[in-house]
Amino acid sequence: MALGFLATAQAQIPELADSPGYLMMQAAGPSESPQIASTSAEPGGNAPASTAPVSPLYPGAHPYYHRVIKPGMGPQPLSSGQKFGLAARASISGMSFASNFISAGWSHVNDSRPHYGTDRAAFGERLGAAKLKQTGENFFSYAIMASAFHQDPHYYIRGPSYSIKNRAIYSATRVLITRNDNGSTGVNWSKLVGLACSNALVNAYYPDRDRGVKASITAYGTNLLTTAATLELDEFLPDVIHVVHHKKK
Repeated sequence: MALGFLATAQAQIPELADSPGYLMMQAAGPSESPQIASTSAEPGGNAPASTAPVSPLYPGAHPYYHRVIKPGMGPQPLSSGQKFGLAARASISGMSFASNFISAGWSHVNDSRPHYGTDRAAFGERLGAAKLKQTGENFFSYAIMASAFHQDPHYYIRGPSYSIKNRAIYSATRVLITRNDNGSTGVNWSKLVGLACSNALVNAYYPDRDRGVKASITAYGTNLLTTAATLELDEFLPDVIHVVHHKKK
C-alpha cells in the first residue's frame, strides 16, 4: 500500500521537489521562475484555502509541497494530509536517492555502521538501509511529528538579502528552532523527536552489532550534525548554482 502511494505521488510530478532541476529553477531568479500567486490559510485552520495556487512546474500539486521554499514565497501552513504528501515527495526526489547512494558508498568504503560486510551484496543492503532510514526520517519528522506538534516542515531560504553570517547561523539553528503552523517560533520538536524515532526504528533491520541504546544515541548525535550541514547546503547551494548558471551564458 505504501509503495503504491509513493508510485502515485511520483507519477504526478514532472520533476521532483528537491531535485537538481528544482534547485536550478530556484537559482534562476524571479524573472525565470514560475510565478506563483499568494495564498491564504482558511480562517481558524491550518489547511490552505481551496483557492491555493497551482505551480506551473508541478501541475495539480500544491506549490508548498516543496520542502525547500524560495525567498519571498512566504510561509504557508499545510494540513496533515499535505504534510504526508511533502514527506512522500522528499523521499522519492532525485536528491534523496543521490544522498542515499553517497551514504551507502561512504559506509561501504569504511566498513562502518551498518556493518553488512564489504562485498557487492553488502553495498546493496547498505543502499536499501539508507533509503529506509531516510524515508523513516522524512515521515516521522515532516509528516507524523509535524502534524502532532503543529509545526511547519518547510525550510525557508533567507537568501542574499541577508548577510552570510546571518544566513549561516539561521540555517544551522533550524535543527533546533522552527516555525509553528500558527506563525510563531518554537523548539523544533518535529525534527528532534522524528530523528529519535527513525534511529530507534533501524534496530529492526540493522545487523545485531549495530543495534542498542548506545549505537542509537551516537547515531542521533551524528544525524543532528548532518542535518545542520544539509540545511546550510539548502541555504547556499542556490547561490552557487545561480553564479555558475549565469557564467555559462
